[in-house]
Amino acid sequence: MKENESREICTIFEKFNRSSFPITTETKISDLEINSILFIHAIIEVEKKFDVLFEDEFLDMSYFKTVENIIDFIDKNRSVI
Repeated sequence: MKENESREICTIFEKFNRSSFPITTETKISDLEINSILFIHAIIEVEKKFDVLFEDEFLDMSYFKTVENIIDFIDKNRSVI
């Protein structure tokens, strides 16, 4: 994934995070101040932006340890245009 795309994903999660710390690819999902509903909203934005589908089992915050794990998931599952 390109660096600017990784930054876009971090920016999406910053929109939903309730604290003011900057989010990086190393940020732990458990450190984000978001609930499961906000997590799903962020994932929906990621799905739209990157043409990827997160199956229901991947909508659980505990599935991903870091933002980098989400980026890796997108790299493996995004549609080829």
